[in-house]
Amino acid sequence: MMSEKRNMNKKIFPVNLSGAIEIPASKSDSQRAILCAALAKGKSVLYNVGKSNDDKDMLAAIELLGAFVKCIDIKKGIYEIDGTSFCKDSKTIALGESGLGSRLLIAVLSSFENTYVLTGKGSLMNRPMDFYVENLPEIGVKIKSNLGKLPVELSGPILPKEITVDGSVSSQFISGLLMALANTGQAAVLHVQDLRSVDYVKMTLKTLQKFGVEIESNIENPTKLKAVPSIDDIYKHIMGITEVDVHKDTDGTMTTFRMKANQSYTPTQYKIESDWSSASYWIVAKLLGADITINGLDLESLQADKKLLEFTNWQLENVSKFQISNFEFNATDCPDLFPSLAVLAAFQEGISVIKGVNRLTYKESNRGEVLKSEFKKVGVEIELKGDEMLIYGSGKVKGGAISSHNDHRIAMCFGITALFSEEGITINDSEAVSKSYPTFWEELERLCKVS
Repeated sequence: MMSEKRNMNKKIFPVNLSGAIEIPASKSDSQRAILCAALAKGKSVLYNVGKSNDDKDMLAAIELLGAFVKCIDIKKGIYEIDGTSFCKDSKTIALGESGLGSRLLIAVLSSFENTYVLTGKGSLMNRPMDFYVENLPEIGVKIKSNLGKLPVELSGPILPKEITVDGSVSSQFISGLLMALANTGQAAVLHVQDLRSVDYVKMTLKTLQKFGVEIESNIENPTKLKAVPSIDDIYKHIMGITEVDVHKDTDGTMTTFRMKANQSYTPTQYKIESDWSSASYWIVAKLLGADITINGLDLESLQADKKLLEFTNWQLENVSKFQISNFEFNATDCPDLFPSLAVLAAFQEGISVIKGVNRLTYKESNRGEVLKSEFKKVGVEIELKGDEMLIYGSGKVKGGAISSHNDHRIAMCFGITALFSEEGITINDSEAVSKSYPTFWEELERLCKVS
């Protein structure tokens, strides 16, 4: 059960859950599809568009930029989008707190001739945009930023050529570049070193294909990069002084994307997937013993967070408690799973290890540090050791009060933690869930029942 104060703080008490849950739309899929529909010259129809703040902000942005947006059925999330007049004039756009939305839109706007200013609010103003500041000028775009952060002013258009970029910071930049290059109608080649979160780029390629854009890539088998030998090593190799391997592979990879000329976005009908990120909290609740059925997920989805199922190869209709112990999990390519995994680890006995902490610094909060500080308040010790998070689980969580740090995923993970805690948990700034899952608390309330 829950109590709340001024819609800001919620106290979640230990209680059983029972019933069926329909998972909301993926905001990652929604934002990609909304932007692609705006780039298509004609009417597209999108089904199951999400109701999160990020989705609403993207819809508002494309409308301000000249796309015609018509809501056909708000309950079912059906929208008609006509992009015929998209981006014909210079504009200033405020895009809420959406990291993905801003990174996609900066790149796409740079493919047009006009001047655009993109800004936001809250945590988005601290998220790095250095990638574009460094790389867009290489393809003809003038760009100014606030020390690598928003607001960003840019003037295109992109002049496509063969370029190489670093993909280790965020796949969102790579998805943005692909969408922008596809909009030029010219041939282009994009080489990406050390691409991370590959599945999200696959999502982008799939969406582009639905909207008529074909991009060839070696994303399934990226090229292994060769080590660059020193002059001294080459000399020793030639002279036979030592057996130096000057041709050895490094740990680095190169992914290449090629797009042909004369392509354009074409209108289509597109159904948006349910969100595995949002589902992860309910999946963890189920793993911990909640008697719930989870509906709406696509087991063939390319969403990276589907990796959570690797624990048990479980079937979604199974309602029994799963036997799990402390575990190791590499979340480098699915960093949004960290909060859910931390909940699961807290209730296991022993030390669980999650890899990929370096991907957490520039989320809505510094998520690694926040998980460490807030779990400590409810009796769970977390250690950050290089790129690893160590959770010292005891099989139980005491309870207490925590802050969400205005981070939607922190709020939701402690909502689930509270259900299995000893004393319940008060979550301050609980309204943060509206960024991705505005009905989360209502759904939790509905699933509660008396033991």
